[in-house]
Amino acid sequence: MSANRNFVLKNVLKSQLVALCEMRWTQHHDAVIKFLSELPNVVDSLEHISLWKDASSATKARILFLSVKGPQFVVALHCLADVLSLTLTISQFLQKESANLSQAAIAIDNVLEVLRSRRQNSESQFAVTFQAATSMLQSLGSF
Repeated sequence: MSANRNFVLKNVLKSQLVALCEMRWTQHHDAVIKFLSELPNVVDSLEHISLWKDASSATKARILFLSVKGPQFVVALHCLADVLSLTLTISQFLQKESANLSQAAIAIDNVLEVLRSRRQNSESQFAVTFQAATSMLQSLGSF
């Protein structure tokens, strides 16, 4: 049945979601960013599968459907994608064979400075992220 569930998801997304790789951080970035952008389609796919007569698939899909369109998950996903968007360039840089330590240290210091600035302006920074999450929740019919 897993092949059937994957088929539904591939038909809706026109591609497959990116799997998480323990060793390659850039793939973590890509997976989270793609998942966030495809969340409405993922939700549609899960809703479709939750209507199947196969009780096991339908139950699992329904549980995931309710989880991924919930406010806590959507806000957390937006926060994670926001932070990962800052660290993506460092991850890409560190995977290059030509990366040197001094350039890496400068890039990391720059990201740390951005994070410090965001921490000092946390309310306004979170307001932007929360607004994006709220818009997505509205489009998912969860809010």
